[in-house]
Amino acid sequence: MSNIIEYLNNQSKSVIIILGIILVGIVGFLDYATGQEISWSIFYILPVSIVTLFAGVIAGIIFSFVGAAVWFINDIIEGMTYSSYLIPYWNTLVRFAIFLVVTYILYISKRESRSARTDFLTGISNRRHFVESGDKLLNSSKYKSYLTVAYIFPVSQSRWPYPVCDLKKDGFFSRQVVCISFLSCYEASQRGHCC
Repeated sequence: MSNIIEYLNNQSKSVIIILGIILVGIVGFLDYATGQEISWSIFYILPVSIVTLFAGVIAGIIFSFVGAAVWFINDIIEGMTYSSYLIPYWNTLVRFAIFLVVTYILYISKRESRSARTDFLTGISNRRHFVESGDKLLNSSKYKSYLTVAYIFPVSQSRWPYPVCDLKKDGFFSRQVVCISFLSCYEASQRGHCC
């Protein structure tokens, strides 16, 4: 699953939109081919979700409309009968609203995930993102032994930024030394610790 997500992350927005169009077409065709007895409602959410996550919220909103429209067209072609001529329009509006809710939830989730990995004051990557990136780099790279990495990040507005040292040992990061000043950083390096 992570390979699929990584692959989609590396694609351009136009490729994701083309993929979304293909998926909506496939779901719409299968919905039409199976008739009124089998519901394909959950599968319309798949292209909306993919496009929202990998092409952006605007594209997700557009695909929410496209998914609801394809579903509406299928209902009309299949000859669905309703007690009022307004019901198919109401159903399309409700489906569109559901797709918009899914789009909004995915957008907020992605935004919060990104916020959890950046410092809110400076906008730079925080320690969590640094460690995740380091794990990813070290697990997929040529480094098979120890690697010392130093990273300086701000604690808050009122505190002095301090360096934090991590030592990759046996596949895990462990905090070795927190250097409060450059002097203690020098002392730690003299004792064989990283800084």
